[in-house]
Amino acid sequence: MFRVFLVLIFVGFILIFTAATLIALTSNTQSTTSVGGVLLIGPIPIVFGYGRLAPQLSELAIILTIVAIMLFLVPFFVNRK
Repeated sequence: MFRVFLVLIFVGFILIFTAATLIALTSNTQSTTSVGGVLLIGPIPIVFGYGRLAPQLSELAIILTIVAIMLFLVPFFVNRK
């Protein structure tokens, strides 16, 4: 199980590095930037976004947050007796 977590962390770093590289490579061209995210403070989500695609990115961030919370809670329910 520990290996799975290490692989997920490694994949996360690779995705972040790839995204940063793609942003750096495309910064020479004229393009618009859109940003969206979710900040969880306890059970209260704070959704933010900026740009043309901000609503879609915010929706994606909310969906990914829900999936992450569900994945976090799965071991508690699987090991329950």
